[in-house]
Amino acid sequence: PASALYGSGAMGGGINLLTKRPQPGLNAHIGVWGGQLNTRSVDVSLSGGTALSKNRFLGFYLSGTVLKSDGYIADPEEYRTPYTVKRFLSENSQTAKLLYSDGPHTISLLYQRYDDERGEGEKIRAARGKFREFDTHFVTLQYRAALNRWRWEAKGYYQVEHYARLEERLRQERYERFDVLSDRTDFGFLSSVHYETQHWGQFSFGIDVRQGRVDGGDIYRTSPDTVANQGRLVSASGYLQNTVSWIQHKINLTAGVRWDQVRFDQGLIHSTIAPWDAYNGALDRY
Repeated sequence: PASALYGSGAMGGGINLLTKRPQPGLNAHIGVWGGQLNTRSVDVSLSGGTALSKNRFLGFYLSGTVLKSDGYIADPEEYRTPYTVKRFLSENSQTAKLLYSDGPHTISLLYQRYDDERGEGEKIRAARGKFREFDTHFVTLQYRAALNRWRWEAKGYYQVEHYARLEERLRQERYERFDVLSDRTDFGFLSSVHYETQHWGQFSFGIDVRQGRVDGGDIYRTSPDTVANQGRLVSASGYLQNTVSWIQHKINLTAGVRWDQVRFDQGLIHSTIAPWDAYNGALDRY
């Protein structure tokens, strides 16, 4: 784990997602597949690029995917009720990327959308039963460059997620339903510089500034009750790391230090349901 680079949330490691780099010419792909449980999927992509000069290149990448499945019953037979149904799945995603490179410099603009709906395996009165849905939009602008032993990059990103959940249940034969609605917004800026020394390995240093915000609540359909919550988290970080390798990178020694300043504010909770209504009001910032 490289927690100096990625923070305490990456103690178990990190996942780096890389979209395909556009290639010269025009390239297209389509894939169709299916499986059990009435599972079917289609994915298509189109990419291309052109050389503007000897060292300059302009390219694009477009893709889309649709996946649906009737799902399966996850509960063991002895725990099933008359309201137990299959856990269905319906998701789709779209990606658009524009890339420009000029010698050692590369600038890329990426947009991704992901829409996912998953059944929770129980249906009482609602048309689709209990389910969760994520609708996410993500935009990032990135600059990368390399010169001799130096590499550096800067990236800004913005993400908004609309989260919804339908919850229904029976309590002593009384039907209850409430919908969870939540808007989550994250944006930030990251910048890093890497220098490969001749004898002391690679030094990396950079900054990481982020802000996350949530505005959510529960809307009850079978009673006048409501629950609302919100808050903002802002963090600013700086780090330094050194990695020394021996025997063709088979043995690596990494040491790093990271400083984080984190602040929570604009927090609020409001509930009409006991005992949670005892906590109503603004939350202390820290």
